[in-house]
Amino acid sequence: MLPEQITVTLLVTDALDALGVPYAIGGSLAGALHGVMRATMDADLVADLRIGATNEFAACYWKHVKTCWI
Repeated sequence: MLPEQITVTLLVTDALDALGVPYAIGGSLAGALHGVMRATMDADLVADLRIGATNEFAACYWKHVKTCWI
């Protein structure tokens, strides 16, 4: 089982991918992939989510959450 931070990050990025929304991941999660270890375990996401697409994103996100956790 993956740590909760990674699981949540994957849920969000799966929803963004499904909608074709470009995004970038930063924070200590991204740093760890490049060999930079930090005490925190967070992910910073920047997404090019257009105005009006928030409801579509929320619906897609919750669909992924139900698939993984229910």
